[in-house]
Amino acid sequence: MPRIKSPLAADPSLYGLRLGVFADWAPPSREHIETAASLGFKDMVFGVVSTSGTRFEPSRRWSVEKAQEVAEQCQAWGILPHVMFWAARHPQFLDGALDWCVKLMLDKPYFGSVLLDCEGSWHRTKDRGFTPELAAEQVSKALLGLNWGVTGLPTLHKTVRPLAQEAQYVVPQCYSFWKPTTKKHWSHTHRTYPQFMQREGEASWSVLCKEQPGPEIVMGLACYWARRPAYVPLQPALTAAQTMRACAVESHALHVRTAWYWSLKWIVAPGGNAVEVRRFFGSDE
Repeated sequence: MPRIKSPLAADPSLYGLRLGVFADWAPPSREHIETAASLGFKDMVFGVVSTSGTRFEPSRRWSVEKAQEVAEQCQAWGILPHVMFWAARHPQFLDGALDWCVKLMLDKPYFGSVLLDCEGSWHRTKDRGFTPELAAEQVSKALLGLNWGVTGLPTLHKTVRPLAQEAQYVVPQCYSFWKPTTKKHWSHTHRTYPQFMQREGEASWSVLCKEQPGPEIVMGLACYWARRPAYVPLQPALTAAQTMRACAVESHALHVRTAWYWSLKWIVAPGGNAVEVRRFFGSDE
């Protein structure tokens, strides 16, 4: 196994921060899993279903057997695999998706948890008698006794809150990236700047812990489009490494002990940006 030499592990201000990475929506190759292990990642999240429909249809790229095979490869390299699906707030969709994931969790301890990605298809669905509270109840019953979490936008959406209150962990997607475009983009704002984004995300999702012991917060961070130009006073240009370190340091300062990065393809890809990102995590290329 390659020697793990990530600078994060040796940084006193980041001592104890556990790193994970999203593997996107396609099965990672054995080589990519080895690369992730060599850079110090301890968690890998597989996106097995990406859909916005009301009917559950497993991805053709993933079968139960394929998911288990990739999970075993991760475990062989000391990485804990997790399974994720894009959650549509429809009872029929949830029935199928949850049944599929439970098979992965119960057949053998292949996976550490199930993660529900709750964004547009969860926010925009008209209730039609199926409220966010009923959806949360359905998920909680299906995953009873299992470890599961919720990921969503940096600001906790009102339709996600009932579900997040029942979860063991939550992953606010505090991605401080700057989209490289000549047009004005929502990422080109003060709000997405490193540190600000992580503070706002933690403050929004930590309301779940106000009245009772709530879910653990796992910080979702970005490892793409991390270079930032100087665009307003007092916010200087940042290299990709500077942006990523600022986000990680702020997460740690907020008492977050785990950070998951989106996503593996931006780390293993050829090209200058990926090389810079790999060096941040410890590569000597």
